[in-house]
Amino acid sequence: MATGARDIATLVGDVERLATRALPYADLHREITDRLRRVMAIDAACWHGLDPANHLMTTADPVELLTNGFITPETEAIAAGAVLASEYQRDDVNSFTALAKRRRPAAILSETTRGRPERSARYNEFLAPFGIPYEMRTVMVTRGRAWGCVIFHRTEASGDFTPEDAEVMCRLSRPIAEALRSSVRVDAARRGGPL
Repeated sequence: MATGARDIATLVGDVERLATRALPYADLHREITDRLRRVMAIDAACWHGLDPANHLMTTADPVELLTNGFITPETEAIAAGAVLASEYQRDDVNSFTALAKRRRPAAILSETTRGRPERSARYNEFLAPFGIPYEMRTVMVTRGRAWGCVIFHRTEASGDFTPEDAEVMCRLSRPIAEALRSSVRVDAARRGGPL
């Protein structure tokens, strides 16, 4: 799908308006993903909250992986284990911590591995066996702090992500981070927790 400057500006505006609604995390994820599907193919999205102080994952939202049949309740632990190991137990490409420190917080697995995704343990243990070999990850950063991240998946039938897709996500990183930050703060206020 071709994405022009007007499409990106519209997406940014949509996300900025979503931030003012202070939606619960899962609703916000769904709303953003629905809007992104207007400009890029996404077979499944898996969103995660990040602690901005240390980049530890605080939440996971694998609903689309489950509802689209890529994982089952029985295989969810295998998928989660591969993702967590790639983040915290071994070196793997495009970790969320590494992306949070980059100027461009979105990356496509096939580009980072120069066309050899099998260099990634996550690809070998999860992505390829589960039928979603194409992956693009983005960390949502604002004011130097990461508030969340997303993994977009595609099947062989859909094909790989493009540099244009990554550019869209780089442009949206800050406004999505602001929306996530707003959601976290409102949720904490609802629960009476610290802001």
